[in-house]
Amino acid sequence: MTSEIENFFAILIAEIDRLEVDIANSGTARERLATIKKMVEAFNKQRIASTAIEDITQRRVFIGEAITPLYLMSIYRYYTGMQADQLAAPYLNKWMKLSGTVVENRADRDYLSVRADIDLGGEDPLQAKYQHLGFRDEKSRQKMQMLRRGGAFSFVGRIERIHATELRFEDCELLVSSSV
Repeated sequence: MTSEIENFFAILIAEIDRLEVDIANSGTARERLATIKKMVEAFNKQRIASTAIEDITQRRVFIGEAITPLYLMSIYRYYTGMQADQLAAPYLNKWMKLSGTVVENRADRDYLSVRADIDLGGEDPLQAKYQHLGFRDEKSRQKMQMLRRGGAFSFVGRIERIHATELRFEDCELLVSSSV
């Protein structure tokens, strides 16, 4: 899209240069000006349409703050697998904002896998505090790789999987970090 925009503006600039010459030399300036105006309007409509598509795809639905990681895991602790799958389904692919500390991380090409000790939102009798976080965003990956074991951070992540002792978050983005 960027090269299309650059090409379009190069064409507009060339047309404006020709228009300046025409204004000085003849009466064809009005026709050229009308053509340029149509080109700009068409480009603007295209830009607005593509922005609207990007906005729709970038929307994130966050679950309420009252829903904690411990609550989500408890669904699988107190119900059968089939019941838990039905109860957990509305939360899958929704987003959460959480904080934690780094336990371990591993990089693989354009993906960073992080084990983190996150705040579960209550006392966990099973002490299942290490969660999986997947980072694909380059800026977040670079910053997360700089954190030492025990480094604190906040993130947003999409809930990929819920289990009795683990949550899996994908498409995570780092919000705040501090090294230890």
